Amino acid sequence: MLAVNKVLFDLSTVYSNISQSETWMMANTLMKAKEGLEEFLIEIEDNKLFDTHYQKEKNAIEDQLFYVNANIKTLQDALLCHETKFIEKRTGLGDLGVFCLN
Repeated sequence: MLAVNKVLFDLSTVYSNISQSETWMMANTLMKAKEGLEEFLIEIEDNKLFDTHYQKEKNAIEDQLFYVNANIKTLQDALLCHETKFIEKRTGLGDLGVFCLN
């Protein structure tokens, strides 16, 4: 059986311990890994001879894709949290509204 990395990132841990640039790099790395896994799935579908041929590999890749997608979502949420640190709200024109400077 192929090993599946089942580590899930926690939003509060990622946000408090990893900078915005490191979070961005991790998200890009996971996106590239996701693309590779999806390419493997396509190749398995194209090259299987029978319905059960490469079934273990296909299941392992699908399981890994679940964890990769969940971690990408967590990293994207952490990036949004980092973005909120840079927004400054100003009310300059009274009733006309609030301006957000980024």
